[in-house]
Amino acid sequence: MTLLKDKAIQAMILGDWKKAASLNKALINENPKDIDALNRLAYVFTILGKIQDAKSTYRKVLKIDILNQIAIRNIKKLTETGPK
Repeated sequence: MTLLKDKAIQAMILGDWKKAASLNKALINENPKDIDALNRLAYVFTILGKIQDAKSTYRKVLKIDILNQIAIRNIKKLTETGPK
């Protein structure tokens, strides 16, 4: 794992959601097809109540990997429970 990825995961473990968002965005800037960072960022958006941003980010994952089970499961949850 890269240092930046480790820091992003650690920020999430500690509940530092703003830092986690920033670090995952940095990883995505380095590699826009980083599915793990995109899924983590979408999760952070969900925690922060940014449901539309979360859905949009999960859709980006699905454009890269249409069968990504994390994105499929979570976008379904957000669609069923969150604002349409």
